[in-house]
Amino acid sequence: MSLTPSVAPHNPFSRPGTPQGGHGARQIGFIGLGSMGYIMARNLARHGSSPVLVYNRTTSKAQQLRDELGSDKVIVVESVEEITKRSNILITNLANDQVVETVYAKIEAALKADTTSSKSTIVVETSTIYPTLGGKLDERLSAIPSVHFVGCPIFGAPPAADKAHLILVMAGEYLAKKEVSWLLVPVMGRKIVDLGGNVEKAYTLKLIGNSFILSNLEVIAESMTLADKSGVGADHLFTIIKEIIVNYSKKILNDEFDGSKGFAIDGGLKDAGHMRRLAYDHNSPMPVVDAAYRNMLTARAIHQAQKAASLAQDTPPPKHEVLDWSALVAGVRVSAGLPGLLDSSAESSHGRVVQEE
Repeated sequence: MSLTPSVAPHNPFSRPGTPQGGHGARQIGFIGLGSMGYIMARNLARHGSSPVLVYNRTTSKAQQLRDELGSDKVIVVESVEEITKRSNILITNLANDQVVETVYAKIEAALKADTTSSKSTIVVETSTIYPTLGGKLDERLSAIPSVHFVGCPIFGAPPAADKAHLILVMAGEYLAKKEVSWLLVPVMGRKIVDLGGNVEKAYTLKLIGNSFILSNLEVIAESMTLADKSGVGADHLFTIIKEIIVNYSKKILNDEFDGSKGFAIDGGLKDAGHMRRLAYDHNSPMPVVDAAYRNMLTARAIHQAQKAASLAQDTPPPKHEVLDWSALVAGVRVSAGLPGLLDSSAESSHGRVVQEE
């Protein structure tokens, strides 16, 4: 069975020639099975002709994927070094820059140590990292014989990943991009944006794109809070703006801040930190991103305080174990004198509307 997205896939690269020995000769490895990585690896394994090697720091996630698809589709590998040595195409999806640096130090060491092998390796990094780190990874890995690095950050939340509707932003060596593009689209994503040979540009575009999303979140949060505070009600505002930005408006309206089904707030803070650094480096102020960053910090502090109180005082726990970054509205609400986050005992967020006296 092949995966067919509802939107016609777009690939700017011509189809590469078949590797010697057929498709199965190109062994795929995947490192990092978080909320996005798990789904991406699952799509690759489900629709591939040979098993995908997977590694995750928490082995149970890798075993879960193998149990879900079967050992004929997924092979669990015990270390970064082993999966690096066994893979021709190695894809990574990791939490933050620090984890990326740690994992890539092991990848680099394994590639340098593998002096007897004649295989070529393409390493595809799909995480959201600061652009200069992407440049450093490219410089280090591309200096190793028969190794190419492709920067490939992704746009899309877990539901989009599940449908293979991700947008992939690629930069790196042309032939390496050409080969992996036909592996990833349409199985993992629906569209590729090619930014040439400078991998830093791919990660720069990813941060700028995320800044657009985050800025819209901040504006929605401010507008809905003002609607509640003025007595109009966020639900009435939602009827006006729902055709424009539906998903995040609905999350904020209904306090649907489950980060396990969206973008966790820790990831949002990490990305916002990168956005602010990028703005600083280029002398290009982004005051809305600054405000969103502060409000995410406030939301996370409220959430952690709720967790602590539920343990110490036997009060209801937070509504969600992990917050979505759209929970930044909690910071805006508190600034306006309204309750920030609902706990698990609350039935509705509509009691937040300030009634006229």
